[in-house]
Amino acid sequence: MKKQRIRKRLSELFKKSSRLSSQKATETVADVPVTEPFERCVLCGALTSVPVGTHVDFREDYEIGCGQLCAECARKQWEASQQADALSVTEILQAVERSIKESKK
Repeated sequence: MKKQRIRKRLSELFKKSSRLSSQKATETVADVPVTEPFERCVLCGALTSVPVGTHVDFREDYEIGCGQLCAECARKQWEASQQADALSVTEILQAVERSIKESKK
């Protein structure tokens, strides 16, 4: 039941995102210049030391299903996981929503 709600919410978020981007953009992603050379943390928005084009297999502090984390958020996440208090599904969804909002700016 909980997984179905999560999937539905994620589906809604990505549908909204794709509708907005398809309405605005007439060019391909390859045509849009990268404005920042480094990734941003999906949780706090801080600039990381990971270059934008780096494949996820070679990134430090990359969380599968969440995205790139800064060293501080990765450390907090690791500490929380050691205490069995990792990010909740709600916190992950909030991070995804923040990321989508920031990408629209």
